[in-house]
Amino acid sequence: MIASLRAVALGAALAFTTACASATYGVLEQFGVEKRDILVDRVDDARDAQEDASEEFQNALEAFRAVVDVDGGDLEKLYDRPMANTPPRSQPPSGSATASAM
Repeated sequence: MIASLRAVALGAALAFTTACASATYGVLEQFGVEKRDILVDRVDDARDAQEDASEEFQNALEAFRAVVDVDGGDLEKLYDRPMANTPPRSQPPSGSATASAM
């Protein structure tokens, strides 16, 4: 019985969230803000947050290394190597849509 109540509550929350998102997009589109513009802004925000987190991690790692003398071995060498020496990321299949196609 509790599981079915949780399922109903989850379904209601999902429906409410979807309806709110649709209403939000509808209002924004009336003011000339397209969904793709919202997506671009969210991707930019996510990229900036990822860069901030990367910097914080690097600072924490440097602070940790200053306190603890640990030989990281091959993993540390791999982590510390310059980004120019990293292998290229795999490319998406040629038939998939890319950001430049928008």
